[in-house]
Amino acid sequence: MTFELDDVATACRAAAEACGRDVVAPAASAIDTAADVPDAVVTAARAALPAEPPTAGGAWTAAIESLAAASATVALAAAAETLGRPWRSRAQWAGLRGLDVDGLRSHHQW
Repeated sequence: MTFELDDVATACRAAAEACGRDVVAPAASAIDTAADVPDAVVTAARAALPAEPPTAGGAWTAAIESLAAASATVALAAAAETLGRPWRSRAQWAGLRGLDVDGLRSHHQW
């Protein structure tokens, strides 16, 4: 399914893409490996998120997807902080980036 973003969502997506490219991407590997997001990165990512609540439209979705393209960990941390739910500095699945995913799959019982 495709849909057209409104002007607000388009601007939010552009801001999140810029943050992802300029702030998040250079640190993404270390962040996703350790699941520890520096305060400066969370602050920058939060600034890229829309001011209105997530239920107000597609702007949140567009911004979160753009941040997650650079780092899912940062997207989760920024969303949690913006919604008033403090981010835990250590994620349950820390260090998945760069691991032998096929090896992990072979040990998983489907």
